[in-house]
Amino acid sequence: MKILRCTIALLFLSAQCFGGGSMDLDGVNDVIEPTIGGDTGNINTVTFGVWLKPRTQDDFDGIFMTRATNTKGLMIGSAAGNQLTCMWEGTRFDMATGMKLILNSWNFVVFTKDADTTKGYLYSSTGTSTYSDSVSNFPNGVTGLWHIGQDGPDQGPRFIDGPMANVRFWDRTLSADEVQEAFMCADSPANGLRGQWMLWDTGNAYDLSGNGNHGVPEIPPIAVSQDGPPMNFCNGGAM
Repeated sequence: MKILRCTIALLFLSAQCFGGGSMDLDGVNDVIEPTIGGDTGNINTVTFGVWLKPRTQDDFDGIFMTRATNTKGLMIGSAAGNQLTCMWEGTRFDMATGMKLILNSWNFVVFTKDADTTKGYLYSSTGTSTYSDSVSNFPNGVTGLWHIGQDGPDQGPRFIDGPMANVRFWDRTLSADEVQEAFMCADSPANGLRGQWMLWDTGNAYDLSGNGNHGVPEIPPIAVSQDGPPMNFCNGGAM
């Protein structure tokens, strides 16, 4: 386990944390595949978070997705202008969130869901943008094979092109204050954390949540980059 301490600068997009880094996905066939284990039953309270620095972006590029129990997760949707979206039960791929990743710059993306609401948060070089709607999210399973950097198998060229780091999945809905905490802290909040993949190595994408949901590159190796997002370990690296 790597332990690092660093401070997020105000101009966070050009900052570099000592000891960090990312996996630099090639946009062609790079994908990391963790399997979410355990059995929480069907839930509709979830939060997805990730840092990424895309070189390009296209409709349906998968950020953190599963097709194991209906299609769900983070992706670049089909709404005009490559807007970010969070699918659930195979729908919402065309959700007009108004949030778009900034190319060649680090972006921090979070989507939360509960029974009635989907909320999105994007921290980028242009500032912070948010999204909220009131469409029902029915309970659904979250266990099975997930894909970091791709929509899913047999879905065509829907790969992320660019570095990714610190992918996190909570089985509860983070509040706005907790989303801010997740932006500021690489290791917090820990309550409800189901999986965390820092993506610092090519051999395995180790799950630092303690749940053993480790991932592996489908076609190794994936290039490791020293270019990582700014991250502060608020709890001294304790996961």
